[in-house]
Amino acid sequence: MGRPLRIGVVAPPWVPVPPPSYGGTELIVDILCRGYRDAGHQPVLFASGDSTCPVELRHRIERGSLPPDKYQEHSHLALVLASASPLGLDIIHSHLEAIQPYAPSLGVPVVCTFHVDVTEERRIFLQTNEVVRYVAVSENQGRSFPIGVNVIHHGIELDRYQPLPEKQPYFAFLGEISRKKGADLAVRAAAELGVPVRIAGYVPPAEEEWFRREVKTRIRLGALEYLGALGFEEKVELLGGATALLCPVRWREPFGLVAVEAMACGTPVVAMRRGALPETVEDGVTGILCDDEDEFAQAAAQVHALDPRACRRRAEALFDSRRMVADYLKLFEKILRR
Repeated sequence: MGRPLRIGVVAPPWVPVPPPSYGGTELIVDILCRGYRDAGHQPVLFASGDSTCPVELRHRIERGSLPPDKYQEHSHLALVLASASPLGLDIIHSHLEAIQPYAPSLGVPVVCTFHVDVTEERRIFLQTNEVVRYVAVSENQGRSFPIGVNVIHHGIELDRYQPLPEKQPYFAFLGEISRKKGADLAVRAAAELGVPVRIAGYVPPAEEEWFRREVKTRIRLGALEYLGALGFEEKVELLGGATALLCPVRWREPFGLVAVEAMACGTPVVAMRRGALPETVEDGVTGILCDDEDEFAQAAAQVHALDPRACRRRAEALFDSRRMVADYLKLFEKILRR
């Protein structure tokens, strides 16, 4: 590009950027903001006030807190609307789908990365779009859009993930601890094989009773260790030491960032063949994909035969953050030329 761009980056307001523990979207936002800065541009981050990403920050919500709140979200977006012109923004990159109704009034092009499943309700919402350029994070997610969409896979900073010299005899489950993510299936498969499973992540309030009933009771049986929400270094240690990461998802996974993080640590992934996981995990090489729950424990029993070096190579080849940043900047340039 001929000149530095003022890029407004809109993060969800309920988790700081970067996230202290849970927060895949916020991790990607942090990587992008620093990547835009390092490429010579001027990102302006709209996020919670306790964010520490080293770029210009604008906020209306002082401290991020889960669960998400729609009133906070729209207050946050109202700040973006009021700030776009005074800040001289050239383009806005939003990670909140609710920016769509605000976009015609912003006065600059808007790109929105979709981090969630494209449900029927969201399809109806997307069909009302007139000005936002959407980015899907996987080919699978992109096929669900009712409108044209660009596809840009996530990328991670690979030097922050290093394979450990030896694996330990446990499975890992990392992420939102909920029915759709299949934490209970991970525990069940590990118990069937007599292998401990270490579970880490955020339990949404709506899933707390289910978590106590279907997952946490296994602690007394010695089948699992619940670690709570982990910081970045603890997360990498958990993934790096595991025999495998278990991803028995029940929903159409939009991307599966944790699978890429595991592979970067040289850890294979056992996952359901749903959503984008067949794009991120190479079946039989960097993990094993299953078509139903009955196959899952059997696959987990076989995963030790996979080569950790192949996992790392796939992460390096496809999911480097520098490729992700470059892909977005190319898209911005294309949009601004028009």
